[in-house]
Amino acid sequence: MIRAIEENIELSDELLKKINWAKNFSGEKIQIEKGKLIKLLPTNIAYVEPHKIRINNYTFLFFNGNPYFYINDYETNRDISKLLLSEDYNKSFSLQEWNIKTKEEKQDFISRHLESITFNIDKESKYGIRLKDIEFK
Repeated sequence: MIRAIEENIELSDELLKKINWAKNFSGEKIQIEKGKLIKLLPTNIAYVEPHKIRINNYTFLFFNGNPYFYINDYETNRDISKLLLSEDYNKSFSLQEWNIKTKEEKQDFISRHLESITFNIDKESKYGIRLKDIEFK
């Protein structure tokens, strides 16, 4: 007879930081369901069930150590590093990652999520300014 043994998988520190950042950034209530390792004994078959983060009508699936996360199923994935700001703000931050296209969508995004944006004058850059700091609500 085959038995299923489930073991909880802890969220990695790095993944937990990113989830907390997204939670603070969105301001939405989230539900976290930790992943599981499911072993089928006496076979050598095992299955890793991902960590599940539920926000509104979306379920985001995360695996420890995986640079991608999945949205609702395994068909749609996104690169975590492109969505989240690094702690030192060295990575670029793009509204394109949130599929924001119109001027109205950009203004709505900024008013809902950003407390302040600080720029420095930089005559060598394309637009004459360089982003210094972003403070989120």
